[in-house]
Amino acid sequence: MAKQVLLATIISVVYGSLSVCDDERKSERSVESVNLKESGELQWNKYSPNEFEKVRYRKPIIVALMRDLCPGCKAKRDALWADKKLKAALMRRNIVLFSGNAATDKQLAEQIKETFGVGDLPAVIVCSKPMSDKPIVLRGIPEPEIVIDALENKIPVCAKKSKL
Repeated sequence: MAKQVLLATIISVVYGSLSVCDDERKSERSVESVNLKESGELQWNKYSPNEFEKVRYRKPIIVALMRDLCPGCKAKRDALWADKKLKAALMRRNIVLFSGNAATDKQLAEQIKETFGVGDLPAVIVCSKPMSDKPIVLRGIPEPEIVIDALENKIPVCAKKSKL
């Protein structure tokens, strides 16, 4: 009888551990690295602090924070993320892309300010290495070359403001 109880306990512990591992694998899959949709557009993940924390120590990350933009700024933003050289650089590095509109989501705005020290929008935050404690903050809508330089750590942490 004692052997049966011990065996049942071991099976319970092992099965419980497998369930936890399955849950962790499922949550890892919820955030995707750079992917192109069939249309050729980048695949973005909606920013949330929990999802960010899950991947920040494993993969490089870009967080694009926008606000309601004027038509000219929207065109510049769309041109930035459509740039072929930038897309290639993102794909090579297996970057995780997050986006959010902190102008319409006040809670998100507070979280972003607390996490990254960014209050003015738009901004692009580049964590070029996993476990990067000092992300590069690009204020405004940067040129594609500036984002690529940030990915390659060719610009200082206190980054340039783009030409808006």
